[in-house]
Amino acid sequence: RRFFSPEEMNALPDKKTVRQTAFNSWESAAAIGPQALAEYKGMLDNLGQQLGCSPGRGSPDEMSEADLDSDESFIFLGPLKKQEKSTDKVNTDYFGAWTQLKDLVRATIAVRSIEDVHGALDGLKRVGLNFAQKPKDNMTHGTKDGYRDLNLIVKLPQSGLLAELQIAVKQISKVKPEAHEYYNANIKLDQARKKQIAETSAPDGSGVAEGSRAYQSDNEDDINNWPDKADFKQFMANRHKQQEIYGGAWAKVPGIDMILKALRAAHGKLMLLFRQPVSMRNAA
Repeated sequence: RRFFSPEEMNALPDKKTVRQTAFNSWESAAAIGPQALAEYKGMLDNLGQQLGCSPGRGSPDEMSEADLDSDESFIFLGPLKKQEKSTDKVNTDYFGAWTQLKDLVRATIAVRSIEDVHGALDGLKRVGLNFAQKPKDNMTHGTKDGYRDLNLIVKLPQSGLLAELQIAVKQISKVKPEAHEYYNANIKLDQARKKQIAETSAPDGSGVAEGSRAYQSDNEDDINNWPDKADFKQFMANRHKQQEIYGGAWAKVPGIDMILKALRAAHGKLMLLFRQPVSMRNAA
C-alpha cells in the first residue's frame, strides 16, 4: 500500500516553495542550532514514548545483530550539521541560499520491516505531527545509489526551525555510514565536474561560453557531461559500491524476499502475455 495518499500529498506545499525562516546564514544557523537541537530532542523523546520507540544507543551503525533482529524501533538524533558540510551543500545544491538548508538538525526512526515503516508513519500522523512540505518517498523504489527511506520535513514549534525526520529500516540505517563514504566522495567529484564546466569559457564571438554549449544537461549519469572521463568512471564505481552495500542490507529486511518473489512472478506473467499472439491475448 502507498505510504502517502494523493490527498495528503496535494494538501502539502512543494519543497521548492518551503524555506527556513529561523536562519539565513551560517552565523544565524550556528546561533539557533543548539537551542533547536534541544527542542528537537524533547519533541522526539515525547514521540518515542507515544510510538513505543526507544532512544538510539549510540549511532545507527553501532546497532548489534540483536538490535537488528528485534522488533524494537529506535529514534536516533543526529548532531548538528557541521559548517563545512552545510556550506558545501548550500553552495552546490542551493546556489548559496541558506534558507533552503533543512537538515541542520536531523533524526532517524529506524524500524525492522516495511510493515513497521507503515506503522511508524501512521503513528506520526496519529499523534498530530505536522509535515512542513511534501514528503519524499525513497523507500518504494530507492535512489540511484540504492538508498531507501521516507524523508520528512517538520517544523519545530518554538524555534520555528525546519528539521529533517527520516523513517528507515534498521538494516539500511546500519550500513548508511559505510555507504556514505562513497556518497561523500561522489559529492566532491560532482562539485569538481561543475567547477570544470564553469571554467570552460572560451567565447568564439557568439557570446556563449564553450562550456555552456558543450554541456547542455546536468545529468551526472552521462559521460558526455564530464570533462574528466576518469572522474566519471570513479563516480560510477562509487555508485556501484553504494548499490552493493544498500542492496545487501535491503535483502535482509524481513518480508522483502516475499515482495521480490511476487514482483518477479508478476513480471514473468507480464512478459508471457506480451509474447503471446494477439489473438490469444484477446481471448485471455
